[in-house]
Amino acid sequence: MQSPTWRYTAIGALFGLMFPLVSAALLLATGTVQKAATFGELVAAVHAHSPLLYVIDTAPIFLGIFAGFAGVRQSRLIALNASLEQQIATQTASLRKALQQAEKTNVMISHMADHDPLTGLLNRRRMHRELVAAVSDARRHGDELALVFVDLDRFKAINDRHGHEAGDRFLGAFSALLELAARDTDKIGRWGGDEFVILLPRTTEPGAAQFCSRLEEILDGDGIDIGPARVPAAASIGVALYPADGADPATLLAHADRRMYRVKKRRDEPAPV
Repeated sequence: MQSPTWRYTAIGALFGLMFPLVSAALLLATGTVQKAATFGELVAAVHAHSPLLYVIDTAPIFLGIFAGFAGVRQSRLIALNASLEQQIATQTASLRKALQQAEKTNVMISHMADHDPLTGLLNRRRMHRELVAAVSDARRHGDELALVFVDLDRFKAINDRHGHEAGDRFLGAFSALLELAARDTDKIGRWGGDEFVILLPRTTEPGAAQFCSRLEEILDGDGIDIGPARVPAAASIGVALYPADGADPATLLAHADRRMYRVKKRRDEPAPV
C-alpha cells in the first residue's frame, strides 16, 4: 500500500495538470488558437498566444509539492494515532492484568482472614460468626441445630515424640477426616490448638448422634500417616443442641465443651504413641 505522502503528491500533481490543459482547451474552443497538425505544434501555438501558460505549467509541480507536505502531515498523524492506540492497548492490558491480580489478592486476603492457615478450615473468628448467624436463623424459623466440640486425644504425645512438623501434618489430615464426615451444609472450624468445632444446621439429637457415629467410624480406620509413623486418630467429642442446651452461642459452646471434657476424663489414658 502506498504511503499517504506519495498518494497526496500524485493527486496534487494530477490536479495541477488540469490548469494548463484546461487553459489550452479553452483557447482552442474559443478559436483563439487554431488547430495544429501535431500536438507539439498545438502546445507551441498556445504558449505563443498566451505566455502566462508557462507559469500555469508549473501548477502540477507546486500543487504536487504542497499536497506532498499534506501527505507527510497525514502520515505523521496516522503514525501518531497508531502509536497512541498501541499505548492505549498496552495500558489497557496492563490495567486489566493489575485488576485481575488485585482481585486475586483480595480473594486471597479474604480467605486468609476467615480460614486457618494450617488446616484450611474456618478460623475461630469466622466460626463464631457462623454460629451466631445459625442460632439467629434457627430462632427465626423455629429450627434445631447441633454444635459438636472435638478435642484430639494424645496430640501432645505426637508432638513430643515425632516433632511439631509431624503434629502439623496430623492436624491437616485430621481436618480432612472431619470434612469427610460432615455434610456440605455443615461448618467446620479449628477452634484453637487441637480443638475443632462443627456446626450442624437444622439437626436434631438423632442427627447429631449419627454424625458422631460416622466420625468415630472414620477415625477408627488405619490411622494417619505423619511421615515418621502412622498413628491412630482418636478424639473426645461433646455435643450441644439448640435450644435444649442453650439459646445463645456462648451457652452452647460452654455446654459442648463440658460434655467433651467429661468424655475425655472418662477415657482411660492409653499408652504413649
